[in-house]
Formats: sequence, C-alpha cells, structure tokens
Amino acid sequence: MIIKKEEYQARLRKLQERMAKDSVDMFIIYGDEFRRENLRYMANYWPIFERGILLVSLHQDPIL
Repeated sequence: MIIKKEEYQARLRKLQERMAKDSVDMFIIYGDEFRRENLRYMANYWPIFERGILLVSLHQDPIL
C-alpha cells in the first residue's frame, strides 16, 4: 500500500495543531529496528539497523 505525501503532511499538521493546543514547542519521535512504527507513521522512515529521530517544531520544517 502506497501512502501519498499529502497523508504524511496531514499527519504532521494534526500533530502540530495538538502541539500548539498543549503549548509544546518541539516534539521528538524516536525509532529503531525494534520500535519503528512511530517513525514510519509520521515520516515513512523505517530504521533497520540504525536509530532515527524526527524533530517536529511548530515553526520549522521537521528534521529527520
């Protein structure tokens, strides 16, 4: 199943809306070879032998 870029953008917007509501400036999403679901859901990144972090800010583009 291919998930469109617009879906990932919508997920990001929803997270940023919640962050603004809860006064959160930065949200960190962690993933590794054992816990990759959150990174895959938010960024379509699937760490296999490494770790990854997605930094989501209210005022900047996300950083993977």
